[in-house]
Amino acid sequence: SETSGHIALKILRNEIGTLTTINNIRSLTALLMNKESEQLQKVNGWLQSVENSRILLLNEISRYINPNEMIPKFRLFKLLQQSITHQRSLNLYQFGEEHTHVSLYEDLKSDKSNFPDTIVKTLTDHKDEVWYVQFSHDGTKLVTTSADHQIHVYDVTQDFKKIHTLSGHEKQVMYASFSPDDKRLLTCSIESKARIWNLETGEAEQVISLMGDSRIWCGDWYPNGECFVLGSPDKEIILYDANTGQQIHKWEGPIINDLKISSNCKLIAATYEKNIEVWDLNTKDKLKTIEIGERITSLSVSHRNPNHILINVSPNELQIWDWTRSLLLTKFVGHKQEKYIIRSCYGYDENLVCSGSEDGRVFVWN
Repeated sequence: SETSGHIALKILRNEIGTLTTINNIRSLTALLMNKESEQLQKVNGWLQSVENSRILLLNEISRYINPNEMIPKFRLFKLLQQSITHQRSLNLYQFGEEHTHVSLYEDLKSDKSNFPDTIVKTLTDHKDEVWYVQFSHDGTKLVTTSADHQIHVYDVTQDFKKIHTLSGHEKQVMYASFSPDDKRLLTCSIESKARIWNLETGEAEQVISLMGDSRIWCGDWYPNGECFVLGSPDKEIILYDANTGQQIHKWEGPIINDLKISSNCKLIAATYEKNIEVWDLNTKDKLKTIEIGERITSLSVSHRNPNHILINVSPNELQIWDWTRSLLLTKFVGHKQEKYIIRSCYGYDENLVCSGSEDGRVFVWN
């Protein structure tokens, strides 16, 4: 710009002029005043742009300086990036705000205003212990199951108005899973029957019975909603057609504590033998066995990366694994789970993990 050109001329005349000859000053002035001249640039070794010439000059200067004393290119920018990352890592509540402006003039301050720490609703419809809660995929519904054999479905958008009470299970209901389109609900109780409910009518579409006295502890849906699986503590995992209720395939072997189906059609199960087992639902073949070595009480699969699983490990740990590499990625501690089934989940676009605890508290980790 014109201003920067005047500054450069002033420096040439008043400061650099005392360090060199008049001829050199005239040459530099000519370059400043005629910087668009291709012939002048060529004679003085300019390479099409000031930026290229600066790079050439720095390369030339670096030949006469000890490499250990040179500052790497873009080092200041890298240091500033590291400073911002470090400040965010110290702020537990800086989740979901990766693009928020961070000033380097002052330290980033923790702000709990976006963290839910106040009870907004208490639901009191069940007559016994609540054993399972689950939001629908679109977040508009909440289902609760209980030892009172009942299932309640609430409309979140209408101040948690109860829209259905689903009755029919003969024993405690311990598991529920929304279909991918949130139109149906799969529920399991401590009996040999599972049920598929129509959430528009509140009626049971199907009652699925296992052979003999086999119990059902958990279940999940295919990503396309066409099939579902049921897991049993009686050493069975059974695949069903969601439209007809017909059995398609059965895996026999370990006692199943919990199971999930990932978005890439892998069946992942936590077993009583303290292992994680993985099957390919397309080929029905087992892909992996991971020996955890401690009792596993719950299992969740990441939506961001279907190869990552979150498990509750007794006595007092949450763990995230990459099952494809049999690699333990992260541990979370602080809660208690020594006797009962304690469940955990991802939250806030998977920037948080959350778990219950036997001391009556809920723990949240960044």
